[in-house]
Amino acid sequence: MGTLEIAPSIADTLPSSVKQALSKLPSEIQSTFEDEYKRKYKNKTVMLLLAIFFPIQHFLLGKVGLGVFFWITLGGLWVWWFIEIFLAIPRTRTHSRQVKA
Repeated sequence: MGTLEIAPSIADTLPSSVKQALSKLPSEIQSTFEDEYKRKYKNKTVMLLLAIFFPIQHFLLGKVGLGVFFWITLGGLWVWWFIEIFLAIPRTRTHSRQVKA
């Protein structure tokens, strides 16, 4: 205990208070944290491409009801689909911030 044993790319995105708390935990728990972080973190570029070509981004962000509504309305008769192209990155950024918290 006492050392941070997660990937530097993940450690760089975390607040110092989280890094301090993680460094006090056993390596097995740090590894579990890293695995869960990787599982929940979403790439903004991938989410934008999905929003454009195969709009399943709501499902991937855990908003199943919104995703179903999107598909039932055919993307708001394409209007919502067009708007979603511009909202995909901010939504993904918000989701990733919540994962860090």
